[in-house]
Amino acid sequence: MDFGYGMLWNVINPNEKRPNRAFYHTGVGIHMLGVYPSSDLVFVHRVQTETEYEFDHQNLYKIIGQVFGALEPSEPME
Repeated sequence: MDFGYGMLWNVINPNEKRPNRAFYHTGVGIHMLGVYPSSDLVFVHRVQTETEYEFDHQNLYKIIGQVFGALEPSEPME
């Protein structure tokens, strides 16, 4: 199983497609805080839920893919 749950966070375990571990939390099913330690990245997604809104989870996955596609490899830390 590639996904788990611990300390109130969803955990994404490494696999063939995702070589690094990450964890995230969602609220109202559409807000998301994702932490990707190996990429030194914290990702926050929020939808204006105080008014009527349209949201498609596939759009969020697309945004995350674009963010990771835009990241440049970082220099090794000393």
